[in-house]
Amino acid sequence: MEVASTMQSLHTHELKGLSHENCWSIIKAKTFGKHDIPSKFEAIGRKIATRCQGLPLAANVVGGALYKKSEEEWLSIEEKWLSHDEGDRITNILKLSFENLSLSSLKKCFACCSLFPKGHRIKSQELIEYWMAEGFLEANGSSEMECLGEKFMKVLVHNSLLQVAERDDYGNVKSCVMHDLVHDLACSISGSSNNKESGSRVRYMIHDEESRIPREVAKYLRTLLFEGDIYRNKFADFEHLHVLVLADDCCDKLPISIRKLIHLRKLDISSTCIKYLPDWIGELHQMQTLNAGTRRLRELPRNVKYLINLRHLYINSLTKLPAEIGCLTSLQTLEYFIVGDKNGCKIEELGSLNGLKGKLEISNLERVENKEEAEKASLSNKSKILELRLTWNMHREVEATNDENVLEGLQPHSNMKKLDIEGFKGKRFPSWTQNMVTENVCQGCWVPLNKLIEIKLSNCSECEEIPMFGQLPNLKSLWLEGLTNLKSINSSFYGLVNEETHIVFPALERLVLVEMPNLAEWAEVEPGGASDVKVFPNLQHLEISNCNQLMSFPNHSWSRLKSLIIEGSGSMPFTCIFKTELKLLTELWIEGIDEVEYLPNWLFFNNPNLLELSIRMCSNLRELPDGLGTLNSLEKLIISECPNLERVADIGAQQSQGSLTCLKRLEICECKALLYIPCEMVGSLLEVLKLNNLSSLKNLPDIIDCLPKLPRLTCLRFIGVSRLVATYSNNWLKIDVSMEGSMETVDGLLQGCYSNSVKELHLKGREGWGNLPESIQHLTSIVWLKIENYGMEELPEWLGNLSSLSVLWIYNCKKLRCLHALRGLTSLERIHIKGSPEMSIKQQSDAADSQWPNISHINFILIDGQIVGRRRTLVSFMNGCL
Repeated sequence: MEVASTMQSLHTHELKGLSHENCWSIIKAKTFGKHDIPSKFEAIGRKIATRCQGLPLAANVVGGALYKKSEEEWLSIEEKWLSHDEGDRITNILKLSFENLSLSSLKKCFACCSLFPKGHRIKSQELIEYWMAEGFLEANGSSEMECLGEKFMKVLVHNSLLQVAERDDYGNVKSCVMHDLVHDLACSISGSSNNKESGSRVRYMIHDEESRIPREVAKYLRTLLFEGDIYRNKFADFEHLHVLVLADDCCDKLPISIRKLIHLRKLDISSTCIKYLPDWIGELHQMQTLNAGTRRLRELPRNVKYLINLRHLYINSLTKLPAEIGCLTSLQTLEYFIVGDKNGCKIEELGSLNGLKGKLEISNLERVENKEEAEKASLSNKSKILELRLTWNMHREVEATNDENVLEGLQPHSNMKKLDIEGFKGKRFPSWTQNMVTENVCQGCWVPLNKLIEIKLSNCSECEEIPMFGQLPNLKSLWLEGLTNLKSINSSFYGLVNEETHIVFPALERLVLVEMPNLAEWAEVEPGGASDVKVFPNLQHLEISNCNQLMSFPNHSWSRLKSLIIEGSGSMPFTCIFKTELKLLTELWIEGIDEVEYLPNWLFFNNPNLLELSIRMCSNLRELPDGLGTLNSLEKLIISECPNLERVADIGAQQSQGSLTCLKRLEICECKALLYIPCEMVGSLLEVLKLNNLSSLKNLPDIIDCLPKLPRLTCLRFIGVSRLVATYSNNWLKIDVSMEGSMETVDGLLQGCYSNSVKELHLKGREGWGNLPESIQHLTSIVWLKIENYGMEELPEWLGNLSSLSVLWIYNCKKLRCLHALRGLTSLERIHIKGSPEMSIKQQSDAADSQWPNISHINFILIDGQIVGRRRTLVSFMNGCL
């Protein structure tokens, strides 16, 4: 209410809390989910709901606290909470939720979150590494610390002590945030602060000041996030430090005093400019996590192999690993491995790292000699690797390769979910890839890679056949790019089809075919005796780009498509896909299809949810149908390089249906035959308007007349339209009508920018115009103004209304004599005049026509390259600017 009052809002709306019933619904969902709730619990729960004061946070937190609790525990919580008649009830329930955390170690983990500032998005894996380094995660038996950390995360999220900010592709919490009130609670529990007074025992600290941390504070610290100049501190004072994060752009060398931090378990230098790590880093034997993901780091020292407790090693993709990285058998995170050709650097180093999980990219596979050497990586034993990327140098020039043999030896575990192969130069994929199965040696059988959700094959330039992907039950994304030797997608692509497998690509949502210049055929599925075969029943995004030889295309049903991109691939895909009347499109790109002259009218009438339409380089396209006007959800329309386009629909006929009312971006470029643009396209929500090289356009004045009705316009560009140039972006407006245009045109453009805070204005007019456009006087926020090529003899008096103007340039105004209008512009600090020979400016002259009295108050005056005025000390400064 206070903000609304301050901003003088016309209407204020007081946000009301949730009803008791809504609060009870939240509590019920948290405690029993979709199951029926016993009546004895419901009676207690409804009483508790009345105490939530309509706050969603309170309902969520208390629901988490009641989860899996007995009736007696529900009553206990009700009594404890209801007994607090005084004070803040939300604070009480937060405390109650904290007290109900089952383990003391879990409570410590919660308190540790106070380290981060309010509103900070906390990465889940990073938070678990903090907990682990602090010693809060004590795993039992075969359970890992990280697994316990993930369980703790789930508990804190369920209790609403942490809130999910982002999930990964597998549904796991990727990052979280902490509500401000919850953060206050965590701080009160941990005693966390940046107070560095003598005697204070601070355990966690973010230090962002230049001052040195006193030794009596440093010796108690366990976790330190250092932002700023690190060299003022002696790290030997931090004798019990477990976690050290350095964030200093000027730090290019690790301080040697860190060598004494023998208890250090997590070191993060990813936000520094360190290029090399010292060999003594291998002496920090307690290290669990080393984040060396700075782009400047070229290689890791050889002694890293002695960090026997290291579990997570973060590097960038170009960082060279030391020899014998396989000694680090506790490693779980190693995202990049570059195969070397020397002993200790070969692919066999991965063989002992069976604890690796998450993502793994192996590059320079051309250095692997054969299948037997590839098998030493033991990828099939790494059950926790979910994302695998295998790359060869795609720029190598060799007549024969062993790529097929090597890839055969790189069979992954069947748990893999994402597979990316790049630069493979085999003609055929090996058996496990071709059939999408992997061998289980222990059981003596082949196991389907049924958990795959994403596959990408790129720059496999010699490939002649695509593997069988059609029967992968969970595959959602398939990306095929740069298979330049592929001539046919044959029926084997769909896999074996019968009565049991009659749904092909059952889960696929995204299919991309890019850069396949020799692809001529995409075959139909062979039903194999099955009836009612369905192909791509869930496909939503289809992209076919630069497949310009494609002459045979399957007649599948494409009715589920929401996004369709066809670029440089001839008319065959376009024609076949449009046999299906698409009705769910939200994005449509058509590019480089010369055969297209018209688009079907139904395409627009049937797709009211279309948000983005892009039509480019269709050289024979002549018109867009009237149905374009029915797209009342369209936000972005781009039409470019269609030289024969003459007509863009009759939008006016569709106005009763609210046509194009949501359009935010309109770009029409390089359409030299286009005669008219319907003014109805220029709606009130338009933010970007670009018209370039439309040499035949007849109704530009009508478009300009619409500009005052565009309060949201942030970018304007008219270039090559009736030889007029007008550009507007970032509060800078330039209008050039020196070749063509009227004063009315300029006024219209200026009026179109009234509602936008124009700060800088450049006007280039004509010598025959004896006045400046009067609309300038209403642009009161202008601070920089350049007037060029006008024929007035004196500046208009209303120019004095521009109270914010600080810089004025006057160029080639050859008839200009009088500057009287500038006398009252006290904000004006600089004036530059060039090419006004009729003007007299003499400081010591009493001549009646001298303009010196009108500009003598200005700090810096430059006339025809010569400095005039009081502040000659600015000469060197201006020379540097000009």
